[in-house]
Amino acid sequence: MSRRQQMMLQAMLRKAWWMWDDLGGFAVVAESVDASAISDVADVVALDRLVGTAVGEASVRTLEALCASGSIHGAAALLTLHHHRTVAARIAAAEHVLGFRHDPTGQVRLVAALALRRLRSGAHLIGDARNPMPSSHDQTFTR
Repeated sequence: MSRRQQMMLQAMLRKAWWMWDDLGGFAVVAESVDASAISDVADVVALDRLVGTAVGEASVRTLEALCASGSIHGAAALLTLHHHRTVAARIAAAEHVLGFRHDPTGQVRLVAALALRRLRSGAHLIGDARNPMPSSHDQTFTR
């Protein structure tokens, strides 16, 4: 992965707002599912449990980097960690808490759970009558 690609992926992971077109199929979810329904999804509950652990936030950032980059080495580069063993250990610990492995099926589950968690965490849709104007701390989805 080039340095430019790494920088773009790092910026994406820190991004606090998203363009509506970036949501793809999740746009339907963003419009039709409320936070309480998302909170009942087993994989989101498992991510919440993971966040409650001592290394939870770092583990979630690692999982996001893994999904964004597609590999342990890529995730290590995004997180600016020299050793990919740290990333592999975080992923293994996260798999234990989540209850599923990061295989092709687990990748789909993980991406969905991470996206749902972001939506639940206060994402607002600009122009959506259900949501007031977002504060600067909210994740925002714009059309």
